[in-house]
Amino acid sequence: MIEAVIFDFDGVIVNSFEAYAAYFKKVLTKHGYTEPSDATIRKHFYLTDRELFRVLSGERSEEKLDELADDPESVPSESIAVAEKAKETLDRLKGYRLGIASSARKEDVLAPLRLNGLEGYFSVVIADEDTHRHKPDPEPIRLALSRLKTLPENAVYVGDYPSDVTAGKAAGAKVIYLSDEPDGREDARVDAFKEIPSAIEKIFSPHANV
Repeated sequence: MIEAVIFDFDGVIVNSFEAYAAYFKKVLTKHGYTEPSDATIRKHFYLTDRELFRVLSGERSEEKLDELADDPESVPSESIAVAEKAKETLDRLKGYRLGIASSARKEDVLAPLRLNGLEGYFSVVIADEDTHRHKPDPEPIRLALSRLKTLPENAVYVGDYPSDVTAGKAAGAKVIYLSDEPDGREDARVDAFKEIPSAIEKIFSPHANV
């Protein structure tokens, strides 16, 4: 029986690509690096901020990567769009323990949640700072499961990148893939956030044909 639903953040609960793309471009050019294209940022958007800075800059110096990651520029939370019918969908899921497992920095997750009145829905928020390893490694999801006091087989992880599918499966959870294209390993695929409750019902129905 399902007890918990854990979500990736970017691309699932919010659409923050444009805000993050502007942030990465501003920080990189400020420090003398070439401005990356949107396509390059999107291709690697599943990475942690630090690893994305590494890829976009081509920098190998850990000291210089520290400077990029610690730059005081912030992601403009007010320009981050929340998924359509986010509150209504989360209200439908209130019977489950809800959590987030993201590669973003914790404040970059919490700020948009606060701004949009969504913070209270989630018992657990696992972010970049909380684990040594990050997706596609399952450690963030396993930590979320532990804090939610839920066994993997009683949980669903919702993500929008193949790395999310890899991490969710490695953690032992069912996986819902929010994407236009199937991955092939997911337990269900949805086109929109609002479809998640119905997908969960289908996955855990004894007569499901997902």
